[in-house]
Amino acid sequence: MPIVDSQIHVWKHGRMIAHHRQDDTYSYEDALAEMDAAGVDAAVIHPPGSIGEHMNDYAIEAVKHHP
Repeated sequence: MPIVDSQIHVWKHGRMIAHHRQDDTYSYEDALAEMDAAGVDAAVIHPPGSIGEHMNDYAIEAVKHHP
């Protein structure tokens, strides 16, 4: 049975609000590595609005590289 994470954030060059991971960048490559380690097959990306609208473009980039 495929396992799908229903909401993840990926971002670059920004800080998430306090109750999230506080890394400057959490790339889709980082997410894929952690998903692979945990046995997660897919994820729904929810761009973090707290960093700015440009994160929508980063989410689209992630989907284009890893549909």
